[in-house]
Amino acid sequence: MDAELRDFLIGMEQRLMQGMSLQFAEMERRLDEKIDARFADMERRFDEKMDARFDDLERRLDEKMDARFADMERCLDEKMDARFADMERRLDEKMDARFDEFRLEIRDMLARFSRDILQQVENKLAPLLQEVNEIHRILQPYQKDYHAVEGRLSICERRIDRHGQKIAAIEERLDLGLDVATNP
Repeated sequence: MDAELRDFLIGMEQRLMQGMSLQFAEMERRLDEKIDARFADMERRFDEKMDARFDDLERRLDEKMDARFADMERCLDEKMDARFADMERRLDEKMDARFDEFRLEIRDMLARFSRDILQQVENKLAPLLQEVNEIHRILQPYQKDYHAVEGRLSICERRIDRHGQKIAAIEERLDLGLDVATNP
């Protein structure tokens, strides 16, 4: 091979290599831009999908959590209501039993108190009744005399009333007579 041909071929090869290098660089640049754009678009779509998925997941999780909490709250309310109802029932039973015991204690105490009072009254009345009976026996003979004196006293009171009326009538006449004599 001739040196000129060889130089020509080497120059051609170099120009071809330079052209190819430029084309490869341009292709690489465009490919990088396309890949970057594709990756950016893919990343954007991936982010959108992930955001949508996370939003949907968060929404479903919130709904499930809300439903779970509502169910837990309902169950807790039911259990608390049942517990309070049971406590209230047991407390009512205890209070009723306590009041019944207290009522019986008061009834027993009042019965003892009334028995004690009746016994004390009986103890005080027994000597008084004996004394009254003794006085009645002593005064019984005088009772007839008392009734007789009472009857006589009543008769005397009526006589005094009649005499008082007569005296009043006489005094009235005397007053009239004096008035007539002094006033002509």
